[in-house]
Amino acid sequence: MQPIERAKMNASTLESTARLLADESSLVWIKLTHVCQKWRAVGLGLARLWGDVFPILPRAAETVLARSQNAPLSFDMDLIHQIEHHMNHLTTSPHPIAFFDLAKLHISRARVLSFPYLRSDQWHTSLLRGVHLPHLEILRVYCERNVAERPGHLIRLHAPALTHLVL
Repeated sequence: MQPIERAKMNASTLESTARLLADESSLVWIKLTHVCQKWRAVGLGLARLWGDVFPILPRAAETVLARSQNAPLSFDMDLIHQIEHHMNHLTTSPHPIAFFDLAKLHISRARVLSFPYLRSDQWHTSLLRGVHLPHLEILRVYCERNVAERPGHLIRLHAPALTHLVL
């Protein structure tokens, strides 16, 4: 197998390679943006991939939002355990990075949305009230047993692209 000459790899090939390397819990594809200026420009323009890493990089949330442009976002908060030390910083720092506030502001852009049982009260299903979710494909909601029994807990959801639901 011949090594790929970086100057000869076009933007389309590089984008395809980055997408093959990417999954919602991996940042391996970002390493391609450190190879050369051309690859960096292509990598910074992969809005969909930037949208998928939002919960993985809470300290860089504003940068990730900017790079995701208007692409749908992943709010897969199940990934939070991978960055738990950051989460502690976010909730206890005197100058916290407004990760959850940014997430709430952009929730209508959600493609993946999960509500795991967290110690924090900043991320809960009531955020879905009155929100149109045109890009939402995957929704996972985990809660305590008695939460679903409370009156008014049910939420009417408008998500025309929803294909996967886990309750």
